[in-house]
Amino acid sequence: MRWPSLFLMGVLISPARAAPQSDEGWTLEVAVARALAQHPARRAAKLEVEAAQAGRARASAAWLPQLQAVGQASARGPVPTLSIDTGLTLPGAPGPLTIERELGQTYAASLGAEAAWRALDFGTRGAMIEAAEAGWHAAQAGQAQIEVELAWATRQAYAAARFFEAAAEVSAKAARTAARDLADAEARLKAGLGDALAV
Repeated sequence: MRWPSLFLMGVLISPARAAPQSDEGWTLEVAVARALAQHPARRAAKLEVEAAQAGRARASAAWLPQLQAVGQASARGPVPTLSIDTGLTLPGAPGPLTIERELGQTYAASLGAEAAWRALDFGTRGAMIEAAEAGWHAAQAGQAQIEVELAWATRQAYAAARFFEAAAEVSAKAARTAARDLADAEARLKAGLGDALAV
């Protein structure tokens, strides 16, 4: 028995946590639907399909122009200062005239944008798109295969569970019949109408 069958057998015969809500019990269709909804392999396959679809869309976008924005900000300090002594003394000034200027500024920022489109790629973009398309189809096929395998394993587990239930029911009926036969044989023995061998 393969591992999906073991997992699904546990789902089918697990206690009240996984018991059906109705009194009629599970049908085969309900068992298959619950197995497909709960099994981690199917969820993983579904996510693989979504990832392949995203890769397909990204590969198709390779034909679009590429827009790139670049921003930069900086802070520098201390800012150097240029000091020029003119050698001139103005009337009433305490000393020579000095000119001071800062060389640059403390904060600087820049923002740029660049757009480009590759005219020739020698078939690279087409090959990328075809590969992504093939990967998407492969992921879909893988998901379908897992769903078929899970459905088949569920049907096997469902049939096995029903067989065990029927076997248990037949065994219980056989035990009740044997108990009645024993009681009847004992009653006949007590009445003198039977023998110990029958008991």
